[in-house]
Formats: sequence, structure tokens, C-alpha cells
Amino acid sequence: MLVRALASRLPSSSPVEVDAANPGLCQSSLLRNFDSGIFGIITGIMTSLFAKTTEEGGRSIAYAAIAGSSSGEGQEKPFHGKFISTCEVTPVSTFTTSEEGKKLEDRIWVSYSKREPWIIKAYNFSPQQTETIDILSRIDESIPNIVSVYLQ
Repeated sequence: MLVRALASRLPSSSPVEVDAANPGLCQSSLLRNFDSGIFGIITGIMTSLFAKTTEEGGRSIAYAAIAGSSSGEGQEKPFHGKFISTCEVTPVSTFTTSEEGKKLEDRIWVSYSKREPWIIKAYNFSPQQTETIDILSRIDESIPNIVSVYLQ
């Protein structure tokens, strides 16, 4: 829902594409701290029966990054705001597109905000937009520059 909210708020002229890629359950060391006790046994069984290799899981991420990218300004963004799993766009649930789902999506968007006055003053963004930009800026320091170039 957060990806859908972010995608819906980007101007259509923006070259930024937003999607969510699910690699699925992969055999990796992410669960290394859960390798003992009953949880370790269950995790081991589930991983051996259902997990993909990390290479197989990474294909969905690579697919979302490469296959969905548009070739230039004004081009269609086929994966924009979509959820990609097993190298396919996965339909969203009926709840997500319902009125209640849209209200929840907006609440999720707002909950990620920390209002940064410089963003509101410089770009006249709504509090919800400001909130997301702040969060993304903490992850990647190049976000304020991207905002100033593409989201004015």
C-alpha cells in the first residue's frame, strides 16, 4: 500500500518509477539467528521444502528494476505502483482497491511522515509527501537532490 501511495503522488512527468518486488522465501542467512529450538526446526523444514535459491529470488528484483523501466520521458511505466512477485505483476486484493483499503493506504502514508519544514517551504508539498521524502532521505542522502530536480 505504501508503494501504491507513493506512486500515486509522483507527477506523471517524473522519471522515477516505484514498485515493490517480492523475492519470496529464499535460502539465505537472514534467518541465521532462528536456527535453534522449535522455530529453527520449522524454519529448516519450510526452507528445505519451499525456499528458492537467492539467485532465483533475486530474479524478481532484477525483473522489477529492468523489465518495468521506461525508455524515456513520456513513456509508459508498466510496473509503476505495482507488486512484482515471481517475475509477474501480481493483482492487488479487492480490499486494497476498496474504499476502506484506500483509507488505510492514506493512513499508512501519513504514518511514515515526519514533517520537515524545509521541504514544505521549498516545494510546497503536502504533509504526507513531506513525510515520505523525509523517510527516504534517511535511507539515501541523494533524495533531497532528486526531489529538487524532479518533483518541483
